[in-house]
Amino acid sequence: MADQDQKDIKQLEREIRVLNKKLQRSEHNRVLYEEAQERSQAVQQSLYNDLEIKTAALEESEQKIKMRVAELNDVQKAMLNIMEDLNVEKKKAEESNKKISESIDYASLIQGALIPDNRAFKNYFQDYFSIWHPKDKVGGDIYLFEELRDEDECLLMVIDCTGHSVPGAFVTMLVKAIERQIVAKINNDHSIDVSPAWILAYFNRKMKALLNQHSKDSLSNAGFDGVIIYYNKKEKVLKFAGAETPLFYIEDEELKMIKGNRHSIGYKTSDSEYEFKDHIIETKEGMSFYLTTDGYLDQNGGEKSFPFGKKRFKALIEENYKETMADQQEFFLNELEAYQDEEERNDDVTLVGFKI
Repeated sequence: MADQDQKDIKQLEREIRVLNKKLQRSEHNRVLYEEAQERSQAVQQSLYNDLEIKTAALEESEQKIKMRVAELNDVQKAMLNIMEDLNVEKKKAEESNKKISESIDYASLIQGALIPDNRAFKNYFQDYFSIWHPKDKVGGDIYLFEELRDEDECLLMVIDCTGHSVPGAFVTMLVKAIERQIVAKINNDHSIDVSPAWILAYFNRKMKALLNQHSKDSLSNAGFDGVIIYYNKKEKVLKFAGAETPLFYIEDEELKMIKGNRHSIGYKTSDSEYEFKDHIIETKEGMSFYLTTDGYLDQNGGEKSFPFGKKRFKALIEENYKETMADQQEFFLNELEAYQDEEERNDDVTLVGFKI
């Protein structure tokens, strides 16, 4: 009996230990649960706080966006107003440019009318050509041809006026007006011994006087460089005078060059009493003459973008002078275009050739 009780007591003790362990686990779980609840509440509170902060930030961003949109709308309205104003100004500028362009086109027609009909050369020269290429629609280069007193005498002028485009074209008008005075003087007096040097000096004095360019304080400073040829086919005499411009010619299959005077026409610094020099050439059949402004010689091009230069120009004459003048004209144009390549045109180009 005592053994049985002892066994019961041990069994009861084991059950009590099991119950104690269960109670301990239950208490531990309760603590874990409470801790989990606390952590959950903390996380929820944190998330709620973050949500409030982010909601406030979002509302602030939305407000800023609305303000920015309003600003952009204001800017867009201002831009539309500016665009409308610009379109109005553009139309005005286009209309103004159209009028200016039409005026320059008409001026080009007027200047072109001053260029002589080359058929007049036929009465004096065996063969001839002329190149007159203004850099723009109008230019500062001009060449003039006049028959004098009878059918035996003529004047040929190749003139390079100050600048190009419209300013240069205005100076060519002045040159033409003075040239008409000179021709009238010669035609009205058969006793005059025509002198290209005297003609250059007359141009020099007249241009300085008409433009009031007698002092360095003058507002304008216009003038020209150029060459004047007088030819009497009956007497077989050619007279040449140049202002900073040479004459090239072929005689007995040899290229020759006569330099002009180192003095320009009409500028403020030009001496109104300067005396130019006549060069007299006794002509023979087959002689060829070439007159050019510096636009051809000074055109940049080639590999190093250097000016075309007199050396190349003279070589071109020597290589082609036996060809017809029409062919020579093409050679001169093609050679200049090839040399120029992609370079911009520097200046007006004028070149006249004729054969006795």
